[in-house]
Amino acid sequence: MTTDSVPGSLQKFARRLSDTYGAMTPESDLREQCLMTLTLATTMLSERGVRPKRRELPLQVAVIGPTQAGKSTVVNLLLGSEKAEASPLAGFTRKAAGFACIPDHSAIGWISEVVGEGIHVGPVDCDSQPPSITWDTPDFDSHRSHDYRTLIARIGALADVFVLVVSKEKYSDLSVWEMMHTLQPLNRKVIVCLNKVSTDSDVLSAAVRNRVSECGWDLDRTPLIVLPHTPQHNVFQALSNTSAVEALRQTVYQTDNRCDADCRQHGLRAVFESNWETWLQPVRVEIGAARHWQQILDRHMQDAEAVYAQQYLDHSSHNDAFNRAVFQLLELLEIPGIARPLAKVRNVLTWPVRKVIQLFGNDGGGAGASNEATLIDDVVDHALLSLRTTISQFIDEPGQAGLWWHVLSRDYGEEADGVRRRLPGAISRYQENFAPVIQSAAQSLYARLQEKPVMLNALRVGRVGADAAGVLVAVKTGAVGVTEALLTPAMLSVTSILTESVAGKFMASVKDQLRERQRDLVRDLLRQEVLA
Repeated sequence: MTTDSVPGSLQKFARRLSDTYGAMTPESDLREQCLMTLTLATTMLSERGVRPKRRELPLQVAVIGPTQAGKSTVVNLLLGSEKAEASPLAGFTRKAAGFACIPDHSAIGWISEVVGEGIHVGPVDCDSQPPSITWDTPDFDSHRSHDYRTLIARIGALADVFVLVVSKEKYSDLSVWEMMHTLQPLNRKVIVCLNKVSTDSDVLSAAVRNRVSECGWDLDRTPLIVLPHTPQHNVFQALSNTSAVEALRQTVYQTDNRCDADCRQHGLRAVFESNWETWLQPVRVEIGAARHWQQILDRHMQDAEAVYAQQYLDHSSHNDAFNRAVFQLLELLEIPGIARPLAKVRNVLTWPVRKVIQLFGNDGGGAGASNEATLIDDVVDHALLSLRTTISQFIDEPGQAGLWWHVLSRDYGEEADGVRRRLPGAISRYQENFAPVIQSAAQSLYARLQEKPVMLNALRVGRVGADAAGVLVAVKTGAVGVTEALLTPAMLSVTSILTESVAGKFMASVKDQLRERQRDLVRDLLRQEVLA
């Protein structure tokens, strides 16, 4: 990854985290905190990529504060004209507005691109300030503020200066200092405006300074300006020409308040460093839950494989894979001169039985293949029901882990139904893939016999002698799986000779290899269909 691609990757990752918090995490302090800081980080990364270079940028002033603190009034006092709409109603301002005092309006375009929807920025006439954009922001403490609180983070990412407006009624609210703690890693200039103060300004100022210090802000770099309470209805007209407002303007619009590229880079790094562990806390909980779930799946699949092995694979009466290999070996033992006539006789004599079997739906694979498919289906169904029971035991876990299990439980039914629908086709494909393995085993046995001509001829003689008896047995019994019934005597004859000969050990190894290959294929079947 190149250096240029790092910010883009971080931005993508932070946005994905933010979307996850917004969509999945219930209303909580952690959710609100992470949404704020992640919005701050993604906006700063976006601003880094869009902000014009090689030009002097307007000073960004963000006026923030709790509801009814007088933010919009302070914005108007800073601008020297009534541009922001002030209201006595709590939570009146629910959108952010930027008032751009800049001669070149081209900067408005990229700023609008960075802050996105829900925030308006437009030019205003104001000759008394240096090039700047002053932002009027919504509150962050009212009941509905969680719907628009992240607007403050989007503005805060651009800000060079924060003007914190608090009143004597609001300065001690916890939400105020939680917000200042969130913005502290940016290390921007902060000016505290203690508004609507009539008496005891020194006591209030000292209390506010203590709060500022507790949040980690440098008191030497944090001026505090007191705006007096006025009984007049039009607060702007009453205060606009006072010395306190003039001091506020001069303090806010100082050119050295601007945060340069190095300052912004440091702030971006600090935001990531101070919030990284908090952001990833639920992610790590979910990863832990996912790993636990994977362990549960593995354990259930091991149990399913053990049941399959016990009831079919290692059961000599049920697993017919090696028998089918021997049947194919019998075909290979046909004496070339009489093989064709015998094949015609078998086809004629077994035709009625084969038709009856087809009528009842046997596909020619034999009872062994059907029994195996039924067992695998039962094993998987039992595993799915057990997994459902296991999930229900973890839903009530506290916090993010319980939520993760709840989402898994919600989606599990549909996933389990999908496994059941796909399973018959998967079993058929497995058996089709296993058929060449059986053929290869028969070829391997036959190749070994070709190395011993005397034994090969003896087996061929036994093969011919057993054919007639095999045909009669198949016709009289009408057994399911014509080939098995037809060739059972021949199979007994051949396997007896093989077992008692020097090829016995080789036959046993082929049988073991065939069983292990079958075990591997069924293990893959279970894990691909259930764990996928």
